[in-house]
Amino acid sequence: MQKKIDLDNKNLDNTDLNLISEIPFDKLEELNLRNNKFTDLKFLNNLKAKNLKTLDLSFNKLNGIQEIKDSLNKKQFPKIEDINLENTNIIVKELEEIRNMLMDGKLNKQCKLT
Repeated sequence: MQKKIDLDNKNLDNTDLNLISEIPFDKLEELNLRNNKFTDLKFLNNLKAKNLKTLDLSFNKLNGIQEIKDSLNKKQFPKIEDINLENTNIIVKELEEIRNMLMDGKLNKQCKLT
């Protein structure tokens, strides 16, 4: 099983990710979804990637990050170290909510938010 999946700039949208979210990615450590056409992250609710360390969602036109917060609250990604949300239309308040989760110990203390 792959440790890294790079789907950077593949012209993918929400329906493409919903199809793969049911596949167990036990060994997956890095998921690069940068520069696509994602507007929501509902696929995260079903993503089985307990070893995920890096999640790059930058340069997508996201409508919100509730799914990220839900996944992190459920400790779905206990080893997460880096979440890249650069240029995603996410407002500062939402980024602060994730930073607060880091401070409250709900996330891996080593997790970096960019």
